[in-house]
Amino acid sequence: FLALYGIVKQLLENKLKDKSIQSAISASSILAGLFYIFNPAMIENYVRALPIHDQVFINHLMFYFVLKYLITSKFQFLSLGLFISLLFSHNFAYGAAPPIFAFYPLGVIFLFIYTSVILKRKIPWKGLVLGFLLFLGLHAFHLLPEFVDLYSPGSNINTRIFNKADILEQVGYFSAILPIPKLSIHWFANSVNSQIFWASFIIPLVMILGLIFMGKKEKTVSLIGLFFLITFYLVNANVTNVGVEFYKSLFYIPGFSMFRNFYGQWQFVYYFFYSLFFGVTVYYLLSRLRYKFLILFSLTIA
Repeated sequence: FLALYGIVKQLLENKLKDKSIQSAISASSILAGLFYIFNPAMIENYVRALPIHDQVFINHLMFYFVLKYLITSKFQFLSLGLFISLLFSHNFAYGAAPPIFAFYPLGVIFLFIYTSVILKRKIPWKGLVLGFLLFLGLHAFHLLPEFVDLYSPGSNINTRIFNKADILEQVGYFSAILPIPKLSIHWFANSVNSQIFWASFIIPLVMILGLIFMGKKEKTVSLIGLFFLITFYLVNANVTNVGVEFYKSLFYIPGFSMFRNFYGQWQFVYYFFYSLFFGVTVYYLLSRLRYKFLILFSLTIA
């Protein structure tokens, strides 16, 4: 919750020239955080498998620290991230590969585009390279053995990543589970609990109203919306026959077979960008309502 709250608040404060409606910024950030921690991926899988730390909060906390570093150039933000990564080092090991490769490539690309294109700031490459080298040094005790195992012919990791026969098996698994997820379930953040099914319509409705009230085009919203659509495709995969065939072709990228269970691996990064998109769009609705936004805030919480 705190990571999502901080990220959305930072994104809104960075792009707004008029900061007179701080209450709307705070409310939007709170709502984004609440939506994230109460989305179906978080609360409806406990009877099957508990989400792990990186899926729930570590990756998003790292995103926040890097965002703060890119904005302020203060290395202490990267230092905090490095310290936390060491405490939760298991979440950066081989077993955590799917959450890592689902989140960080998209997250890093988003941050670089946001910094250079929207904020028009120079990316502090020296600090980032130093931080990355320190990360490798701190995690060398478990990364080096895994790297050696990766290039050892016949090892489990080597077979899963480079063996074509194994890749075909993963494609077959992907095809078998393809009909399970539904587009509408992810779009509406639908609950399997029929008693609260009606609530599934609130989030998209609020977002649509926010986009309508936004008026002129905002680059930050457009960028978040783009990544929302990318992850929406990845979490569903079954988006026209062309989309399915394209996803199958990605399996021949070494290591992509870890995403054979596409809706299981992509849903956390999808709801991350969904929460950001919800947070920045709901701001325009709350700021337009001005003195009435507390009423909407209370209704949404209820």
